[in-house]
Amino acid sequence: MKTLVLNCGSSSIKFQLFEMDTESVIAKGVVEKIGHSDAILTYAPTGMDKIVNTRDIEDHDRALKLVFDALMHPLNGVIKSREEIG
Repeated sequence: MKTLVLNCGSSSIKFQLFEMDTESVIAKGVVEKIGHSDAILTYAPTGMDKIVNTRDIEDHDRALKLVFDALMHPLNGVIKSREEIG
């Protein structure tokens, strides 16, 4: 089972995705400066290069969508669907 842990602040979301069977981190990252045109999404899947993307992220809903998009990305993603998260 995979577990997604979120820590939401007023202008950020920190996240880590765990594989609970092995108690290991599969991916982690942070969305910073939510609500600004120069917000930053940092995504680090375990064993792959860290990805940093600066863009307009208007609110936490959009930030969370971008987190899931990163986790499910065809090349850099670590899950195929949200249903993998328990």
